[in-house]
Amino acid sequence: MQPVRIKIYGLVPMKRRTYLTMQATGVALLLVVLIVWLVLRGWQTPTDLPPVDVLTRTTESPTGEIVIKKTYTHVFGAPYSLYVWKYVPALLGLVLFLEALETWAVLRRFRKAELLQRVSEPAIPADPQP
Repeated sequence: MQPVRIKIYGLVPMKRRTYLTMQATGVALLLVVLIVWLVLRGWQTPTDLPPVDVLTRTTESPTGEIVIKKTYTHVFGAPYSLYVWKYVPALLGLVLFLEALETWAVLRRFRKAELLQRVSEPAIPADPQP
């Protein structure tokens, strides 16, 4: 019986072992990022960052009109990268959850493909006729 291959993302045909190796590598990389975050989390991270939703400033122009300026690179002087840095564990948790869902769905596809392969295989007689 040949090992079952299914297309992952509709592009790459893989065996179950290859897919699980790829997923294990992804989880290992997530853990490395989490460990780096734990080691460096106190480094230049303010504890009281302003809320992210305050992204606009209103000013009055010389003609008396109110002008709304949007700031895309900083929020009250704090760069967005600090917000990302602050929420790294939550982002990693989300990625890990999505990866677990994908693994569950792909392993179900492998199981279905293996069942189809077993059912479609011709039965071998117990005692062959000469």
